[in-house]
Amino acid sequence: PPPPPPPPPLECIISLTSFPQRIDSVKYTIFSLLSQTLTPHKIILWLAKEQFVDKKLPSSLLRLQKDPRFEILWCDDLKSYKKLIPSLLMFENMPIITADDDVYYDRRWLESLWESYQRYPDCIHAHMARKVQDASYLTWGEASSSEPSLLHLGVGVGGILYPPKCLHPDIFNLQNFKRLAPLGDDLYFWAMAVLNHTKTKLIHHSLGHPKHTLNHWNTPNLYEKNCFENFNDVQFANILEHYPQIRAILQG
Repeated sequence: PPPPPPPPPLECIISLTSFPQRIDSVKYTIFSLLSQTLTPHKIILWLAKEQFVDKKLPSSLLRLQKDPRFEILWCDDLKSYKKLIPSLLMFENMPIITADDDVYYDRRWLESLWESYQRYPDCIHAHMARKVQDASYLTWGEASSSEPSLLHLGVGVGGILYPPKCLHPDIFNLQNFKRLAPLGDDLYFWAMAVLNHTKTKLIHHSLGHPKHTLNHWNTPNLYEKNCFENFNDVQFANILEHYPQIRAILQG
């Protein structure tokens, strides 16, 4: 008998971004996303018009667009926020799954996120999460409970699924996130979830930190400034000062 037809695409978008110093290697991440056990409706790579003035891109990356699931789109330079916000605006009624551009994702990465979302459709889902504490970011431990919680902050490198309309409308407030957390998209996304009373779930049998990452320590990376220079503490304090209701919601 002929093999069974592949399952239809999932009603979700995988969204990521990159920048010139990494554009030659992002194809490996895209290939891993195209090789998942389940297929998404679309994989979108958002690039800033300001960073690629002539829109010249590697031919090896452009060739991947022969697969109808993958598309490169152009947007304003929102730095790391590009991985989520343009997709939220374009696909407001679909789950958006964010990925990083320096990771080769396990084949079951999407399937695991989707299974968790099917069971808890009102939660954000993450392969990695930290437990938010009233202390320096570097002391926040990794979340270990798979119970949904407002105190779970999804870590972007592991991949995060955002259900439709799970974030507070200030997610689109350009002035706010540029001023409060210009490099702290994970922190700002968490705050927008809490303001909307949306819990984050560390998925059961999480894959944790991706085992295969591309070495980009010689390119600009947020981890150095946010963690080694403690800029996450500054950004977290900015957010809590601007949104004092977050503490009230957490204290319940």
